Amino acid sequence: MTVPTTRRALLLHTGGLATLTGCAALERGGTFPAGDWPQVAKNAANTAHAPEGRVPATLSEAWDRSLPGWPYTSPVVGDGRAFVASADTLLGVDAGTGEGALAASLPHEPGGTPAYDPDAGTVYVPTYDRTRAREGAFVHAFATPSARERWSLRVGDRAVYAVTVRDGTGYVRTGDAVVAFAAGEERWRYPGLDRLAYPEFNLPDDPTVTGTVAPAVTADAVYAPTNGGVVALDRDTGTRRWTADVAHAVAVSVDARRVYVQGYTELRAFAHDGTPRWTRDDVGGLSAPTLAAGAAYAKNGDTLHELDPVTGETRWSFDLRTTILSAPSPVLTDAVVVPSHRTVAVRRGAGLGPTLLGRGRVSTAFDPASFVAPAVGAGHLLLIDPFERRLVALAGTNGGM
Repeated sequence: MTVPTTRRALLLHTGGLATLTGCAALERGGTFPAGDWPQVAKNAANTAHAPEGRVPATLSEAWDRSLPGWPYTSPVVGDGRAFVASADTLLGVDAGTGEGALAASLPHEPGGTPAYDPDAGTVYVPTYDRTRAREGAFVHAFATPSARERWSLRVGDRAVYAVTVRDGTGYVRTGDAVVAFAAGEERWRYPGLDRLAYPEFNLPDDPTVTGTVAPAVTADAVYAPTNGGVVALDRDTGTRRWTADVAHAVAVSVDARRVYVQGYTELRAFAHDGTPRWTRDDVGGLSAPTLAAGAAYAKNGDTLHELDPVTGETRWSFDLRTTILSAPSPVLTDAVVVPSHRTVAVRRGAGLGPTLLGRGRVSTAFDPASFVAPAVGAGHLLLIDPFERRLVALAGTNGGM
């Protein structure tokens, strides 16, 4: 492992803001939130919303860590540590400094992004055997901070995607089922699903696409993508409540009123009881919309849209200049974080005029991975640099003001 580097300067897009009256206060920035980002989209509903956080006005690299192999999965933050699964290793470091590395060996490559369970002090890592041996798909539980393996559970024959945790129970989509587990035991299984697939990708065998596919879980229901739709399950029993068609569905997120299902060629919204609300057949993608109060953020190829969650209509859009694969986009008070061809923050929020909304704000000096999700926690923005195979932590310069 490398020693954390010195800070590297990042580029700040001014976009002519200095010429706009009254914009200085809007661009003072703030600080990244100090809390956890324990799973791929922060919470079990997959909203990726961190309302307590703001993007600092200027950023620099606080630290980085080299990864043992290709970075298939997203980083997560739990109890002050950043975790990422790469190659045959679960790596954990102090999220504030990048130091104090712990490493746990994995028997197979990760199939999806890990999740941290704060109640159990445990990291769950999904893996599956891509070799000819085909030993199956597993979830492994590692204690923190010791990295001791507590248990492993076989959850399927082959593919397994990202883990969602809520109230001590884990939920995961496999190649043919949705599985709930706790304390190393399977609680229930909803079988009979087809492998996720659509025209341009072989989903089950490509974790650069499936690494962020996670069930969305509420107080009483579990929502998961199927091959061609979405299934809503009772959270306690796994009994099916309803299903709906969505072309080449791959990702789900939920707010207080609606279920959003992203397909490769369309985005659909439903009431919690399955009643259709709206459809956008011009917004296709690979990651679920991320959600804030009164707004939904969806990516269509190389474009980020802010949508009205009630009608599905686009309020504004931003050209990302590169196709985003499966990276959910964190939503802060003043920006949406999108790792796209160096742009990592796009302006949002109340009080911004039309000349500022949906404009790029901060860029990096490297191209962040667009197939894994950023994590925002412990006062840092965590990104993957795929070309240098490193985990990078960004922080505000001089307090971010």
